[in-house]
Amino acid sequence: MKINTISLFILSLIIAGCSENDPNITNPKNDVDSSYFPLNSGNKWVYEGYLFPYVLPTDTLECVSNYNVDSYTLFSFNPNFYSGYDDCFFNLRGNGEGLSLKEDSLFMFVNKEGKLRKCLLIPPNTYVGRIDTIYLWGFEGIVTLETLALEDLITVPAGKFNCLKIQARWGRYELYSMWFARSVGIVRVENHLIYDYNIINLQSYFLQ
Repeated sequence: MKINTISLFILSLIIAGCSENDPNITNPKNDVDSSYFPLNSGNKWVYEGYLFPYVLPTDTLECVSNYNVDSYTLFSFNPNFYSGYDDCFFNLRGNGEGLSLKEDSLFMFVNKEGKLRKCLLIPPNTYVGRIDTIYLWGFEGIVTLETLALEDLITVPAGKFNCLKIQARWGRYELYSMWFARSVGIVRVENHLIYDYNIINLQSYFLQ
């Protein structure tokens, strides 16, 4: 009986030690939206970019306004974010395009021939291994979105974050890998397009 008690005590210590939060992980404020991409007018994310082998200047993604489309509330962004780099993931051009959250799902609305097309970025109630077929800039019906991890710990200039990792693929080619942190937003994007490779990392952020 004494041995069992000691064993249970040691086990409880191990569990307690494992459940402690990593003090190095960046914890957002408690009053911030807990979604994977808090959307609110005035929110800003500053990124540093690399279009290998070149270092790009830092640029700011800013949520500037919101409006309703059908049953979705879309948030528009500054249209010149890393302007000139068409392969940058958030190439939102300001002609009605934007992001929308709905029941913990994230959508991007892209203007295609004058009509907004809805593109899924984060599926609802996602899990590791989930695969969805999505529309993405003309690759309609053949782009797959796969959830690779629910808690992928990565470090960027803005801090260390536990992230949801999602990857978009076109056939055998990787298009984008995306890391989202709750109550923060998008922390990293890696672009694996056939002809080049680039990364944007979160440097700092400001949430209303």
